[in-house]
Amino acid sequence: MAERGWIFLDGWALTFRSIESEKRMEALSWRIFWNNYFYESYLYGSKVDFVKKDEVHYKNDLMPPGTVIKTWRSRTNFQADKTEPTLPLIDGESSYSFQLNCDSDVAGGLQLRLTFFDRNGQKIGEKVMREREMILQCPIQTYNYDVSLIGSGAHEFCFHYIEITELTD
Repeated sequence: MAERGWIFLDGWALTFRSIESEKRMEALSWRIFWNNYFYESYLYGSKVDFVKKDEVHYKNDLMPPGTVIKTWRSRTNFQADKTEPTLPLIDGESSYSFQLNCDSDVAGGLQLRLTFFDRNGQKIGEKVMREREMILQCPIQTYNYDVSLIGSGAHEFCFHYIEITELTD
């Protein structure tokens, strides 16, 4: 039997999940919601409706493919941006599962782009998630990272959350 506990913080929900099997494992999970409203969001001609914490309706019939719709960051400059980081810190030694939970008018119409940066802010890697779930190990020098929601044909969707799970052996 799996036990689950939730801690809600600003911008994301932290989940502790105990998994019982031959080997007992502790998995740490984060749910990333779209709650910064219009900060770093593509709004030109868009209709955005924040129904609930885990339900954001987005519609833009004229949005070209490849447009970055929303970006979440693990590191921000509060003095300049007046916003807090919306992603948890991860390290380069663990593997992570990224899962996109949303409903789209076009199958495969949304993608996630993960961009990794080193301590000096130099880009050291990038992964594009074309499916609903991806398991990856980020570059070992990762200091911070960004996750961007990219439109690739979708013009209307309902965004629920992105779930990031640390995988342990």
